[in-house]
Amino acid sequence: MIVVQTFFGRVVALIFCVAWCFACNTHHLEQQPDSNYRDWEGPRGIDVPSDVASGEAEDSSTPVEPSHQSQNDTGESSQNEESNEQEVGTETPMQEPESSEEAEESEEEPEPEADEPTEWRTRLVLLDGYDSILYTSHDDGQTWSYWGATPLEGPTKSAMITTEDGAYLLTDTQGAVLFSYNAGQSWFSPTTAPWGSDAPNGTSCHHVNLVLGQDGAVYATSTHSQRDGILYRSDDDGANWTQVGTWPHQTGLMHALEVTLEGVIFVAHTPYEGAQVFRSLDGGETFEQVSSYNDSTFGGVALITSDSAGTLYAIGNPESTLYRSFDDGDSWESAAKWDDPRSIASLAITPDDTLVAVSVKGPTLTSTDLGTSLEVVGDWGTVADRDIICCSGWTSLMTEQVPVQD
Repeated sequence: MIVVQTFFGRVVALIFCVAWCFACNTHHLEQQPDSNYRDWEGPRGIDVPSDVASGEAEDSSTPVEPSHQSQNDTGESSQNEESNEQEVGTETPMQEPESSEEAEESEEEPEPEADEPTEWRTRLVLLDGYDSILYTSHDDGQTWSYWGATPLEGPTKSAMITTEDGAYLLTDTQGAVLFSYNAGQSWFSPTTAPWGSDAPNGTSCHHVNLVLGQDGAVYATSTHSQRDGILYRSDDDGANWTQVGTWPHQTGLMHALEVTLEGVIFVAHTPYEGAQVFRSLDGGETFEQVSSYNDSTFGGVALITSDSAGTLYAIGNPESTLYRSFDDGDSWESAAKWDDPRSIASLAITPDDTLVAVSVKGPTLTSTDLGTSLEVVGDWGTVADRDIICCSGWTSLMTEQVPVQD
């Protein structure tokens, strides 16, 4: 009689465990996401490499939650181990099933959320396109650190931004498209860009720019001496590109692109060519020339950026006079001037509206008074592994917000 009861008890326990595991697995299947992307997605429309998706290539600068798939696999494995232990262990008493009220309460209990950073700081990231090296600063350019090399084959005219999801997006005039999910420590290239062959006879463009819009779209401009300038837009972080419009300027020199917080798009050209400023109020479908920021006709570099109030800043080197506009580019006035033969190569605005200017030879300048004055605060050349000979237009400066501990 005792043997029969023991056997019957094991059968009941086994049936209960199997039913419980089936219910749990069914719940996980219902919660399975539509893709294998992580909670923090990379470029939309691009498959994440296995080493990136698993977190093997990531560092502390970009904390990422594990992929949904790995969470499910781990959860199912632990459930199977529990069921096996209950099947084998004869001395383990059978657990009473939870009541419906207890089950509802357990399901309603919120899962603990990961600690969010409470303090943030601005990180400047400078790409030296001459040798494809990244440098960083966490104090608005006062001090710099060597950050690492990129896969680009320098010297090359390149551009880099941070996408809406926090990935680094890097390109050059040859149409290379590179992504990094760990702040530039590793890269992968799943696609190419149209500006690598959008010039006559399928050749590459002469200059390219990238800007992230407030709507999350990535905008790119491509210029060539034998065709008008082209504006592209990507709504999936750079995975695919669509030509939006053109503006009537043919040039082999560099140009500058800016998209303000209000979504107004500006393209600026060099003083050698008249320092023309083109503006689009319809997302880049049409452009009109509204002004010239500099009438000196001296300078083969064009840079333009804007702050949170919509003030535009432009400079054409090697003259290195900063100009600003308070009326969406309709008129311009001269502001600070840097009396130094080392040209300004890149401009950027930090979240607190500090204007940062980087020279091709290393000095870093900042302005906190709307460009009225420029102060030399640091020198990125002090951490370069060579005597800097970078050319204007071959650098790209961007800002990003990172936790204080990074």
